Amino acid sequence: EVDETETPAELKVDFTNGYNSPPRSKLLAQVECKLPHMLRFVRYLYAQAATLVVMHEGRVVGEIESRFGTQQGDPLGGHFFALSIYDFMAALLHQFPEAAISWIVDDLTVSDKQGNLVEVAKMIQEQGPEYGLFKNATKGEVYSQMNLQNPDWKPMRALTHTYGYKHAPRGFKRLLGAPFGDEEFEEEMAEECMKELMAPVRHIKRLLNTQLEYIMLRYCLCTKPMHLLRMLEPETVHPALKHYEEVVKAEVERIVGDAGRPAKLAQPKWKWAKLPVRYGGLGLQDLPLVSLAAFMAAMGAVARMATRAGECSPACIAPKVVRACTNSVGKAATFA
Repeated sequence: EVDETETPAELKVDFTNGYNSPPRSKLLAQVECKLPHMLRFVRYLYAQAATLVVMHEGRVVGEIESRFGTQQGDPLGGHFFALSIYDFMAALLHQFPEAAISWIVDDLTVSDKQGNLVEVAKMIQEQGPEYGLFKNATKGEVYSQMNLQNPDWKPMRALTHTYGYKHAPRGFKRLLGAPFGDEEFEEEMAEECMKELMAPVRHIKRLLNTQLEYIMLRYCLCTKPMHLLRMLEPETVHPALKHYEEVVKAEVERIVGDAGRPAKLAQPKWKWAKLPVRYGGLGLQDLPLVSLAAFMAAMGAVARMATRAGECSPACIAPKVVRACTNSVGKAATFA
Protein backbone atom coordinates (compact mmCIF):
# COMPACT_ATOMS: atom_id res chain seq x y z
CA GLU A 1 0.00 0.00 0.00
CA VAL A 2 1.31 3.42 -1.00
CA ASP A 3 1.95 5.88 1.81
CA GLU A 4 -0.11 8.92 0.79
CA THR A 5 2.15 11.26 2.78
CA GLU A 6 5.03 10.28 0.46
CA THR A 7 3.10 11.00 -2.75
CA PRO A 8 4.58 13.97 -4.65
CA ALA A 9 2.15 16.79 -5.43
CA GLU A 10 1.97 20.50 -6.17
CA LEU A 11 0.18 23.12 -4.09
CA LYS A 12 -0.98 26.36 -5.68
CA VAL A 13 -1.76 29.10 -3.15
CA ASP A 14 -3.75 32.27 -3.80
CA PHE A 15 -3.64 35.04 -1.19
CA THR A 16 -6.43 37.53 -0.62
CA ASN A 17 -5.57 41.17 -1.32
CA GLY A 18 -1.86 40.36 -0.99
CA TYR A 19 -0.37 43.74 -1.85
CA ASN A 20 -2.55 45.70 0.58
CA SER A 21 -2.33 43.45 3.64
CA PRO A 22 1.27 43.19 5.00
CA PRO A 23 2.04 45.35 8.06
CA ARG A 24 4.30 48.26 7.18
CA SER A 25 6.30 47.62 10.33
CA LYS A 26 7.64 44.46 8.65
CA LEU A 27 8.67 46.51 5.62
CA LEU A 28 10.44 49.20 7.62
CA ALA A 29 12.27 46.62 9.74
CA GLN A 30 13.56 44.83 6.63
CA VAL A 31 14.62 48.07 4.95
CA GLU A 32 16.49 49.14 8.09
CA CYS A 33 18.26 45.77 8.19
CA LYS A 34 19.02 45.21 4.50
CA LEU A 35 18.78 48.62 2.81
CA PRO A 36 19.56 51.19 5.53
CA HIS A 37 20.48 53.84 2.94
CA MET A 38 16.81 53.77 1.80
CA LEU A 39 15.23 53.92 5.25
CA ARG A 40 14.65 57.67 5.25
CA PHE A 41 12.98 57.53 1.83
CA VAL A 42 10.78 54.54 2.75
CA ARG A 43 9.78 56.13 6.05
CA TYR A 44 8.75 59.23 4.13
CA LEU A 45 6.46 57.05 1.99
CA TYR A 46 5.09 54.56 4.50
CA ALA A 47 5.72 55.61 8.11
CA GLN A 48 2.36 57.37 8.28
CA ALA A 49 -1.15 56.51 7.14
CA ALA A 50 -2.04 57.36 3.55
CA THR A 51 -5.45 58.61 2.52
CA LEU A 52 -7.20 56.59 -0.18
CA VAL A 53 -9.95 58.45 -2.00
CA VAL A 54 -13.06 56.50 -3.04
CA MET A 55 -14.64 57.77 -6.28
CA HIS A 56 -18.07 56.96 -7.69
CA GLU A 57 -19.47 58.44 -10.90
CA GLY A 58 -16.77 61.09 -10.91
CA ARG A 59 -17.38 62.24 -7.33
CA VAL A 60 -15.54 61.64 -4.06
CA VAL A 61 -17.78 59.51 -1.88
CA GLY A 62 -15.38 58.60 0.90
CA GLU A 63 -11.87 58.41 2.26
CA ILE A 64 -10.02 55.46 3.82
CA GLU A 65 -6.88 55.57 5.89
CA SER A 66 -4.36 53.05 4.55
CA ARG A 67 -2.00 51.65 7.17
CA PHE A 68 -1.08 48.34 5.48
CA GLY A 69 0.68 47.27 2.33
CA THR A 70 2.22 49.27 -0.50
CA GLN A 71 0.55 52.01 -2.46
CA GLN A 72 -0.85 51.58 -5.93
CA GLY A 73 1.38 53.18 -8.53
CA ASP A 74 4.56 52.85 -6.48
CA PRO A 75 7.21 51.49 -8.90
CA LEU A 76 8.94 49.82 -5.94
CA GLY A 77 5.68 48.37 -4.60
CA GLY A 78 6.48 44.81 -5.63
CA HIS A 79 9.94 44.94 -4.03
CA PHE A 80 8.53 46.45 -0.84
CA PHE A 81 5.88 43.71 -0.70
CA ALA A 82 8.59 41.04 -1.02
CA LEU A 83 10.56 42.68 1.80
CA SER A 84 7.42 42.74 3.98
CA ILE A 85 7.03 38.95 3.74
CA TYR A 86 10.77 38.17 3.54
CA ASP A 87 10.94 36.47 6.96
CA PHE A 88 7.99 34.24 6.11
CA MET A 89 9.56 33.23 2.78
CA ALA A 90 12.86 32.47 4.52
CA ALA A 91 11.11 30.43 7.24
CA LEU A 92 9.22 28.42 4.60
CA LEU A 93 12.45 27.67 2.74
CA HIS A 94 14.26 26.74 5.95
CA GLN A 95 11.51 24.42 7.17
CA PHE A 96 11.07 22.65 3.81
CA PRO A 97 14.56 22.60 2.21
CA GLU A 98 13.69 19.79 -0.23
CA ALA A 99 10.57 21.52 -1.59
CA ALA A 100 10.48 23.41 -4.89
CA ILE A 101 9.14 26.78 -3.73
CA SER A 102 8.27 29.48 -6.24
CA TRP A 103 7.16 32.99 -5.35
CA ILE A 104 6.07 35.37 -8.12
CA VAL A 105 5.17 38.42 -6.04
CA ASP A 106 2.14 37.11 -4.09
CA ASP A 107 1.63 33.89 -6.07
CA LEU A 108 3.04 30.84 -4.29
CA THR A 109 3.55 27.34 -5.67
CA VAL A 110 5.10 24.52 -3.64
CA SER A 111 6.06 21.08 -4.97
CA ASP A 112 6.84 18.40 -2.38
CA LYS A 113 5.51 15.25 -0.78
CA GLN A 114 1.92 15.44 0.38
CA GLY A 115 2.82 15.10 4.03
CA ASN A 116 5.03 18.18 3.77
CA LEU A 117 2.39 20.07 1.78
CA VAL A 118 -0.03 19.59 4.66
CA GLU A 119 2.54 21.21 6.93
CA VAL A 120 3.00 24.02 4.38
CA ALA A 121 -0.76 24.65 4.38
CA LYS A 122 -0.77 24.63 8.17
CA MET A 123 2.13 27.08 8.30
CA ILE A 124 0.36 29.44 5.87
CA GLN A 125 -2.82 29.36 7.96
CA GLU A 126 -1.11 29.82 11.31
CA GLN A 127 1.84 32.12 10.53
CA GLY A 128 0.74 33.82 7.32
CA PRO A 129 -1.67 36.36 8.91
CA GLU A 130 1.23 37.90 10.86
CA TYR A 131 2.63 38.97 7.46
CA GLY A 132 -0.72 39.86 5.90
CA LEU A 133 -0.92 36.57 4.00
CA PHE A 134 -4.46 35.22 4.12
CA LYS A 135 -5.37 32.28 1.90
CA ASN A 136 -8.28 33.01 -0.42
CA ALA A 137 -11.12 30.85 0.90
CA THR A 138 -12.46 30.06 -2.59
CA LYS A 139 -9.13 29.46 -4.35
CA GLY A 140 -6.05 27.30 -4.00
CA GLU A 141 -5.51 23.94 -5.71
CA VAL A 142 -3.57 20.71 -5.31
CA TYR A 143 -2.43 18.50 -8.20
CA SER A 144 -0.46 15.28 -8.47
CA GLN A 145 0.65 13.16 -11.40
CA MET A 146 -0.71 10.19 -9.46
CA ASN A 147 -3.98 10.91 -11.29
CA LEU A 148 -2.32 9.70 -14.50
CA GLN A 149 -1.64 6.32 -12.92
CA ASN A 150 -4.95 6.13 -11.08
CA PRO A 151 -7.86 8.35 -12.23
CA ASP A 152 -9.61 7.70 -8.90
CA TRP A 153 -6.70 9.03 -6.84
CA LYS A 154 -7.59 11.76 -4.33
CA PRO A 155 -5.29 14.06 -2.34
CA MET A 156 -5.13 13.90 1.44
CA ARG A 157 -8.30 15.08 3.16
CA ALA A 158 -6.28 17.47 5.29
CA LEU A 159 -5.45 19.47 2.15
CA THR A 160 -8.94 19.49 0.66
CA HIS A 161 -11.15 19.54 3.74
CA THR A 162 -9.08 21.04 6.55
CA TYR A 163 -7.28 23.73 4.56
CA GLY A 164 -9.69 24.20 1.66
CA TYR A 165 -7.57 23.37 -1.40
CA LYS A 166 -9.48 22.10 -4.41
CA HIS A 167 -8.40 18.95 -6.19
CA ALA A 168 -7.23 19.67 -9.74
CA PRO A 169 -7.20 16.11 -11.18
CA ARG A 170 -5.62 17.05 -14.53
CA GLY A 171 -3.61 20.11 -13.57
CA PHE A 172 -3.79 23.87 -13.10
CA LYS A 173 -5.51 25.86 -15.84
CA ARG A 174 -3.25 28.81 -15.13
CA LEU A 175 0.10 28.75 -13.38
CA LEU A 176 2.06 31.92 -14.12
CA GLY A 177 -0.08 32.47 -17.21
CA ALA A 178 0.19 28.97 -18.69
CA PRO A 179 -1.42 25.57 -18.02
CA PHE A 180 0.39 23.00 -15.92
CA GLY A 181 -0.52 19.33 -15.75
CA ASP A 182 -0.53 16.22 -17.94
CA GLU A 183 0.40 16.66 -21.61
CA GLU A 184 -3.11 16.28 -23.01
CA PHE A 185 -4.48 18.77 -20.50
CA GLU A 186 -1.74 21.32 -21.24
CA GLU A 187 -2.40 20.97 -24.96
CA GLU A 188 -6.15 21.57 -24.53
CA MET A 189 -5.70 24.50 -22.18
CA ALA A 190 -2.99 26.07 -24.38
CA GLU A 191 -5.38 26.10 -27.32
CA GLU A 192 -8.12 27.58 -25.15
CA CYS A 193 -5.71 30.23 -23.85
CA MET A 194 -4.61 31.07 -27.40
CA LYS A 195 -8.23 31.62 -28.43
CA GLU A 196 -8.67 34.05 -25.54
CA LEU A 197 -5.45 35.89 -26.41
CA MET A 198 -6.38 36.28 -30.07
CA ALA A 199 -10.07 37.08 -29.56
CA PRO A 200 -9.51 40.89 -29.70
CA VAL A 201 -8.36 40.52 -33.35
CA ARG A 202 -11.97 40.82 -34.48
CA HIS A 203 -12.12 44.39 -33.18
CA ILE A 204 -9.12 45.73 -35.13
CA LYS A 205 -11.27 46.56 -38.15
CA ARG A 206 -13.04 49.24 -36.10
CA LEU A 207 -9.97 51.45 -36.43
CA LEU A 208 -10.88 52.03 -40.10
CA ASN A 209 -7.24 52.69 -40.96
CA THR A 210 -5.20 49.91 -42.54
CA GLN A 211 -1.86 51.26 -41.28
CA LEU A 212 -3.09 51.46 -37.69
CA GLU A 213 -4.70 48.03 -38.02
CA TYR A 214 -1.40 46.52 -39.18
CA ILE A 215 0.52 48.20 -36.33
CA MET A 216 -2.01 46.98 -33.78
CA LEU A 217 -1.83 43.44 -35.17
CA ARG A 218 1.97 43.35 -35.30
CA TYR A 219 2.89 44.96 -32.00
CA CYS A 220 -0.09 44.30 -29.72
CA LEU A 221 -1.51 40.91 -30.73
CA CYS A 222 1.21 38.91 -32.47
CA THR A 223 3.44 39.34 -29.42
CA LYS A 224 0.93 38.14 -26.81
CA PRO A 225 1.34 34.35 -27.29
CA MET A 226 5.13 34.47 -26.77
CA HIS A 227 4.69 33.73 -23.05
CA LEU A 228 3.03 30.39 -23.87
CA LEU A 229 5.97 29.46 -26.09
CA ARG A 230 8.39 30.05 -23.24
CA MET A 231 6.35 28.02 -20.76
CA LEU A 232 5.29 25.02 -22.86
CA GLU A 233 7.11 22.50 -25.01
CA PRO A 234 6.72 23.04 -28.78
CA GLU A 235 4.85 19.75 -29.20
CA THR A 236 2.33 20.81 -26.56
CA VAL A 237 1.72 24.28 -27.97
CA HIS A 238 1.58 23.15 -31.62
CA PRO A 239 -2.27 22.94 -31.90
CA ALA A 240 -2.56 26.38 -30.29
CA LEU A 241 -0.15 27.81 -32.85
CA LYS A 242 -2.28 26.40 -35.67
CA HIS A 243 -5.17 28.52 -34.40
CA TYR A 244 -2.84 31.51 -34.09
CA GLU A 245 -1.68 31.13 -37.70
CA GLU A 246 -5.24 30.87 -39.00
CA VAL A 247 -6.40 33.99 -37.16
CA VAL A 248 -3.42 36.18 -38.05
CA LYS A 249 -3.37 35.10 -41.69
CA ALA A 250 -7.09 35.84 -42.08
CA GLU A 251 -6.58 39.30 -40.56
CA VAL A 252 -3.61 40.06 -42.82
CA GLU A 253 -5.66 39.00 -45.85
CA ARG A 254 -8.41 41.39 -44.77
CA ILE A 255 -6.00 44.29 -44.20
CA VAL A 256 -4.23 43.96 -47.55
CA GLY A 257 -7.47 43.27 -49.41
CA ASP A 258 -9.04 45.67 -51.87
CA ALA A 259 -12.39 47.39 -51.34
CA GLY A 260 -13.52 44.99 -48.69
CA ARG A 261 -12.53 41.90 -50.65
CA PRO A 262 -9.92 39.93 -48.68
CA ALA A 263 -6.83 38.85 -50.56
CA LYS A 264 -5.80 35.22 -50.60
CA LEU A 265 -2.20 34.73 -49.57
CA ALA A 266 -0.61 31.61 -51.00
CA GLN A 267 1.80 29.79 -48.70
CA PRO A 268 4.96 31.40 -50.20
CA LYS A 269 3.52 34.90 -49.73
CA TRP A 270 2.37 34.07 -46.20
CA LYS A 271 5.89 32.95 -45.31
CA TRP A 272 7.20 36.14 -46.91
CA ALA A 273 4.81 38.25 -44.80
CA LYS A 274 6.25 36.72 -41.61
CA LEU A 275 9.82 37.68 -42.49
CA PRO A 276 11.46 40.66 -40.72
CA VAL A 277 10.96 44.03 -42.40
CA ARG A 278 14.65 44.21 -43.33
CA TYR A 279 14.12 41.13 -45.47
CA GLY A 280 11.05 42.54 -47.21
CA GLY A 281 8.41 41.01 -44.92
CA LEU A 282 5.74 42.57 -42.71
CA GLY A 283 7.61 41.76 -39.52
CA LEU A 284 4.91 39.42 -38.19
CA GLN A 285 6.39 36.88 -35.82
CA ASP A 286 6.72 33.35 -37.17
CA LEU A 287 5.83 31.73 -33.86
CA PRO A 288 5.86 28.11 -35.08
CA LEU A 289 9.43 28.72 -36.26
CA VAL A 290 10.69 30.33 -33.04
CA SER A 291 8.76 28.21 -30.53
CA LEU A 292 11.65 25.80 -29.94
CA ALA A 293 14.18 28.61 -29.50
CA ALA A 294 11.86 30.46 -27.09
CA PHE A 295 11.33 27.36 -24.95
CA MET A 296 15.02 26.45 -24.89
CA ALA A 297 16.00 30.00 -23.95
CA ALA A 298 13.49 30.00 -21.08
CA MET A 299 14.66 26.62 -19.78
CA GLY A 300 18.27 27.77 -20.04
CA ALA A 301 17.50 30.86 -17.98
CA VAL A 302 15.78 28.75 -15.31
CA ALA A 303 18.69 26.29 -15.24
CA ARG A 304 21.24 29.08 -14.79
CA MET A 305 19.17 30.64 -12.01
CA ALA A 306 18.83 27.27 -10.27
CA THR A 307 22.58 26.72 -10.58
CA ARG A 308 23.30 30.07 -8.92
CA ALA A 309 20.75 29.30 -6.20
CA GLY A 310 22.46 25.95 -5.56
CA GLU A 311 25.78 27.69 -5.12
CA CYS A 312 24.35 30.12 -2.57
CA SER A 313 22.21 27.65 -0.65
CA PRO A 314 22.54 23.99 0.32
CA ALA A 315 18.97 23.34 -0.91
CA CYS A 316 19.02 20.04 -2.80
CA ILE A 317 16.17 21.03 -5.13
CA ALA A 318 18.45 23.12 -7.38
CA PRO A 319 20.15 20.15 -9.14
CA LYS A 320 16.73 18.57 -9.70
CA VAL A 321 15.48 21.75 -11.39
CA VAL A 322 18.57 21.82 -13.63
CA ARG A 323 18.02 18.18 -14.62
CA ALA A 324 14.33 18.81 -15.33
CA CYS A 325 15.20 21.76 -17.59
CA THR A 326 17.82 19.68 -19.43
CA ASN A 327 15.37 16.81 -19.97
CA SER A 328 12.66 19.19 -21.23
CA VAL A 329 15.06 20.78 -23.72
CA GLY A 330 16.18 17.36 -24.95
CA LYS A 331 12.57 16.24 -25.45
CA ALA A 332 11.68 19.48 -27.27
CA ALA A 333 14.70 19.19 -29.55
CA THR A 334 13.74 15.58 -30.41
CA PHE A 335 10.25 16.71 -31.43
CA ALA A 336 11.69 19.48 -33.60
